[in-house]
Amino acid sequence: MVGAGGERAVRHRGWNRENHAELARRGEIEALRRARALPYKATTATAAAGAGGWATAELAQLLAGPTGHLVASAATPAAAAVGLAAARLIHRERIGAWSVTFDRASAGAVTWLATTTATGPGWWQLLALGAGAVWVSAPWMRAHREPLQPPAADDPAPPELPPAPAAVTEDQGQRIAARWASEVIGAGGVIPRAQMLTDRVDLDRGYRWTIQLGRGDYYSKIAGLGEAVAAALARPANAVLLEPYPGDASRALLTVITRDALADGVAYGGPVYDDGQVPIGLFADGDGVARVVVTDSGGVYPVALTGDARTGKSVTFEAIAAALRNSGQWMVLGHQ
Repeated sequence: MVGAGGERAVRHRGWNRENHAELARRGEIEALRRARALPYKATTATAAAGAGGWATAELAQLLAGPTGHLVASAATPAAAAVGLAAARLIHRERIGAWSVTFDRASAGAVTWLATTTATGPGWWQLLALGAGAVWVSAPWMRAHREPLQPPAADDPAPPELPPAPAAVTEDQGQRIAARWASEVIGAGGVIPRAQMLTDRVDLDRGYRWTIQLGRGDYYSKIAGLGEAVAAALARPANAVLLEPYPGDASRALLTVITRDALADGVAYGGPVYDDGQVPIGLFADGDGVARVVVTDSGGVYPVALTGDARTGKSVTFEAIAAALRNSGQWMVLGHQ
């Protein structure tokens, strides 16, 4: 979930640990983990090929002089370019919509190999390789983010909410959809190539729609436009949420909260740590619990919170730290 201020949390709804859906979910998680490992493997292979190519070029210079060095240093990037082109052709159906990302990664790898085999590996080459890998693989990693695990059976139940007010009126949802059509999409709009809202879901405290993005757009390109969309819809900034659509980066979810479940406050249920995740509280629409992922099979994740003054950043960090310390698995350092 992406709020207007840039806050991120993933929404998780119902589960059943024993049925086929749970087995399918586990299989999907394993597939996502394998997919997330690909950029690491590709970067490691590129670094190894660069070091091996440089060593081969140095040996060729000893045996055949500068000409040997020139030929050997050109062979590694040339072989990589041919191999990557062949892979793109053979696996073009699997690459599909990721062809641009694959081409960027291929061009960057060949360029890095050509430089490294000619000049030798050094700190600046490794930094360039790492920075390039992060930049090129960022859309892939976002699209293959691992879904949150359901809370353990002994997790405390989410705090009860006060009874929801009467269902929001039909006209309110229609007005929001109408403003989307007139202010958000089309020429001069916030997301000009997006289409009309579809698949409306009426929530107790708002609405949710599916957004079909236009050609060339994907979720991460609009993830930071929450505040602009809120302004176009004439809604409060924290009442408009843009979220990734499960399994399809060309679509997104729009949630508009019309009655904030958190407005009157919700009791804190105590520190809870669940297999690398920290539940931190209800979503503003009252549908599910937001969780912060601090570690999973990919490693430990940094956590950053942004927001205006006195919006609860420090208190949220304290709740996360308390949950980590209470778990007995983390050492939390700080002022007493």
